[in-house]
Amino acid sequence: MEWFWSFYNFGSGFSNANTGPGAQYNNNAGGPQYNYNYYGCGASPSKLTRTECLRSLSFSNIDARRQDIAAVHPNTGDWIFQTTEFRRWRDRTHLSDHNGVLWIKGHPGTGKSTLMKHIWGYCQQEFRDRTIAAYFFHARGDSLEKTPLGMLRSLVSQLVDNEEPTYERFLPLFRQKNPLHQNWEWRDSELMDFLVSEMQVQQRKPIVLLIDALDECSDSQARDVVKFLERLSITCLRHEVNVCICLSSRHYPHISMAKCQERVVENRNGHDMDIDIYLYDNLTKSNPYIEKLIFNKASGIFLWVVLVVAMLNKAYDEGKIEAMEQKCHTDICPQF
Repeated sequence: MEWFWSFYNFGSGFSNANTGPGAQYNNNAGGPQYNYNYYGCGASPSKLTRTECLRSLSFSNIDARRQDIAAVHPNTGDWIFQTTEFRRWRDRTHLSDHNGVLWIKGHPGTGKSTLMKHIWGYCQQEFRDRTIAAYFFHARGDSLEKTPLGMLRSLVSQLVDNEEPTYERFLPLFRQKNPLHQNWEWRDSELMDFLVSEMQVQQRKPIVLLIDALDECSDSQARDVVKFLERLSITCLRHEVNVCICLSSRHYPHISMAKCQERVVENRNGHDMDIDIYLYDNLTKSNPYIEKLIFNKASGIFLWVVLVVAMLNKAYDEGKIEAMEQKCHTDICPQF
């Protein structure tokens, strides 16, 4: 891979050198840096250009949040697939009522991100005939992990990587950026416009877009994302392009779409059953009374249940289970 790293220099540091034929361009400044005329080691110009496009969109930890989210506990989470809202979203029925948008809402700690990762896994398994692009916002991550620009770069990157026609339509935009100009960056507006333009042409495969934790960017940015996704859904419907959009967020800040389906996590019997299953499977010492007490105090906050179960199991291992049982009656309350 030595040829690859001599070909690219994507940040500050030593200049790259091209020992092959053609013009050379070396740039020690920050930002994207390219040398277009190096076609060594059997790599074709088309492959190199696609790699250049993807690298211009990529950034550190672009999918770290999705990878870090815990998978659902066995035998939980499947209730979402049985809801009327999910089935209408999946099958694209009653489109005039929701424009192909499903919005999952819930209080902090209810397990929305875990559920969204479960939906992502379901789509990967069941929607093999569709192109799936997902983004998980991360409030404690780097700048791009919690801003609309990061979401846009990620979504466009996934579509360009998976769909040849999308790549071919994106290439002119990439070339217009003129990589020989130092420190150029993608802007929200141009990537939004590109995605909207994509929704005006028939796609080779239907598209699924999954956006998690919208509330983990600022209020104004969250409103911008909702406005953009609404614009995208309307464009898809108008041009009869098959695109399903699923997003998740807390109940606050108050943001709405004119048309979409909503599913509140904590107001679902299936979510309550998931908590019961988790308690039964994970408490070291089974105690129906304590399980019921934890369930009632949790008020649907799954993360709180996970934390309390860990505390009780640790206490049991240390021989302090009676003290912890007493604590369940008095001190432990959800703090979310």
